[in-house]
Amino acid sequence: MNSRSGMRIPRPALLSLSAALTAAAYYLILFTNLGNAYYGGSYRGQVLTDVLAVLATFACLEVVRSEKVLAVRALAGALAVPLILVMLLLFWYGIQRYLAG
Repeated sequence: MNSRSGMRIPRPALLSLSAALTAAAYYLILFTNLGNAYYGGSYRGQVLTDVLAVLATFACLEVVRSEKVLAVRALAGALAVPLILVMLLLFWYGIQRYLAG
């Protein structure tokens, strides 16, 4: 047994998981104020939004790493890059809010 072999998720399950997490993360970020503590959201909602964005990003990166079809890899990468930028922006806002308050 190879020491680097870990748990492998079947390809259809990985693609479905990646699509569901990415859709949920984009929905929470773009269409709700759940993660925005300034406009009716809460810190709990912000944590939920950030957790979904992180999970979706890692699922997309796993698809990019493991998928053989170039079009699917490109789509997963194109969906992961904005999520990474949003996570960095939300992290920066959280640090600013923590230091100011």
